[in-house]
Amino acid sequence: MSIGSAVTRSRFKNTAVFSFIALASLSAFSCGKKTPASSSVSTVDIPNTNAKWQSIGNCWIYAATGWVEALALKASNGTNVLNLSESYLTYRHYEELLQSPGLTEVETGGDFFESSSLMAKYGVMN
Repeated sequence: MSIGSAVTRSRFKNTAVFSFIALASLSAFSCGKKTPASSSVSTVDIPNTNAKWQSIGNCWIYAATGWVEALALKASNGTNVLNLSESYLTYRHYEELLQSPGLTEVETGGDFFESSSLMAKYGVMN
């Protein structure tokens, strides 16, 4: 592994950690609160991609690829629409599981850090 890719991976992990902490903080403070009828807070329309059909327990991969697609849309002011392949990362996940020594059970679960690790190792694919 080169030093540049280690630095990139470290920055990606730090960004992911801070994003998760910010989301968790916002969720903790907003749970159960009603939105006021009128507010001085303005809303913004953030570009997003279409929802996709997920049929197995790989929602964590869908969430991570959706996050990357949204970042690309935001960075390009809505002009760079990606349609990343969750199936590709799911395949790579199972490939790694099946090559694990002492494997006793194949599980579908994972988390954001595992999906970001898969993206860093194998890249993403349309």
